[in-house]
Amino acid sequence: MNKLRAPHQSRAAMPWRVLLPLLLALCALPAHAGGPGMAPCGEHPWLKPPPPALDADQPAPLYLEVVPAARAQAVQLLEQRPVMRVTPEQAERFTGEPAESWVPGLTFLLRGVRNPDKESRYAVTFATGGEVIVHYAGRNPGKPYSAPMVAVLEQPPAALYVTCMSGQ
Repeated sequence: MNKLRAPHQSRAAMPWRVLLPLLLALCALPAHAGGPGMAPCGEHPWLKPPPPALDADQPAPLYLEVVPAARAQAVQLLEQRPVMRVTPEQAERFTGEPAESWVPGLTFLLRGVRNPDKESRYAVTFATGGEVIVHYAGRNPGKPYSAPMVAVLEQPPAALYVTCMSGQ
């Protein structure tokens, strides 16, 4: 069985060795703290910053943003709940990646929020207690919008936190 490339190999423009540590460091910060030159993207009902002491530094085995054509349906499914288990076939429809190439694990549709910056980067990380963080970081501020993700995890999330930062 073919293994799907990790998202940083298939879609990100920056090398993952540079991007992932940056995003993991940002995920560990409270959303109001940001990093040097970073600030929260704005207000959005899906934003839920993690507790400052949460150490969620393990990247999910696979995570991909929902494609624009499927975003409205994904947003509708997540309006009443932040996480939804999906089949590999549903994940394929949401991401455009073939179902047979997904890595083993449980597949979930997760809330996410991003700003309009087309160069935004994202990460999905988890803590040993099962808490999951979906984090976006971009350069250009703008009105944040719902940007669901599909992620493969070992277990259902104990809690979901969503952050979005913008700045230099």
